[in-house]
Amino acid sequence: MHPLGSRPLTDGDIAWLESLFDCLVDVVFCIKDRAGVYRSVNQAFVERTRLRQRADLIGRTCEQVFSESLASTFTAQDREVWESAQPSRDQLELISNADGSIGWYLASKFPLFDQTGKVIGLVGISQDLHVAHQSDASLDVVREVVRFIRTHLDTPLRTESLAEQAGLSVEQLDRRMKRIYRLST
Repeated sequence: MHPLGSRPLTDGDIAWLESLFDCLVDVVFCIKDRAGVYRSVNQAFVERTRLRQRADLIGRTCEQVFSESLASTFTAQDREVWESAQPSRDQLELISNADGSIGWYLASKFPLFDQTGKVIGLVGISQDLHVAHQSDASLDVVREVVRFIRTHLDTPLRTESLAEQAGLSVEQLDRRMKRIYRLST
């Protein structure tokens, strides 16, 4: 099911979502169908591409819009959501900024279902962390720690071991995780 109920999204629903997300200049929003084709994007998404308007993105795939390295990451994330039928939340990822640079975003993707429960698409939302890729390599470290945690949930994990693996003190890892995931102290 999608958040608007058990019926498929209508053109009116999509227009409403676009207008809602257009108000959020540091949030990138899209809806893709199962083939990975963009069906809806907000203005912030448009501004992070080299295209001029929303209509230039609709009907394209990420491979037609982004560099090969970014597109392959996005496609792998999409495939995981489609195959698992589960959301992917709070993934650290690199996305193009409006000025053409690459920046860090906190991304979540949610499956969209038809009336029979089949995954027919997804909604993607990515919030700009306002950190340039080149200026904060520490986010690479945190992303690797989070990846490790997600792939080893069946084993006991100790903060000290994770910090050591990242080459950080426990306090440094704690501060970075709180900053990125906007956790209170």
